[in-house]
Amino acid sequence: MKRLLLLVVVAMLAAFGLASYAQSETSAVPAEPAAEESVLPVKAPEAEELTPDKIYESVDEPAEFPGGTAAINKWLWSNLRYPEAAQENGVQGRVIVRFVVEKDGSIANITVLKGVDKDLDSEAVRVVKRMPNWIPGRKNGEAVRSYYIMPITFSL
Repeated sequence: MKRLLLLVVVAMLAAFGLASYAQSETSAVPAEPAAEESVLPVKAPEAEELTPDKIYESVDEPAEFPGGTAAINKWLWSNLRYPEAAQENGVQGRVIVRFVVEKDGSIANITVLKGVDKDLDSEAVRVVKRMPNWIPGRKNGEAVRSYYIMPITFSL
């Protein structure tokens, strides 16, 4: 009885395997298009029309601090002042600020997205206000207003 059941299972698996193999053999090679069928080219997406006052969240080339990441770290290290009250109370953490880099590279609309302490938050805003002009973000080859999000870490 066990042999008969085993034989039936093996036969079913073999039949299923052959059916699957036959199906895969016929569908593996795509059919060639008929001579009268034509293939249409795919159009590239059209460039987005730029709005002068819009603040873009997504740009082709993001805004950049002159000299890149190493330069901004050096600049922050030289200009950031740890608030005395925060030092005395052992307050530390990461303040996340968002600001707009204008078409001319100037900084505007500074907001704290995630604060740690009022003193640390205020110092993060103060130091961002003092930054030199950035290289603005670009969209479709043109300088545009764009958001930039920056974490500023205060560590004792």
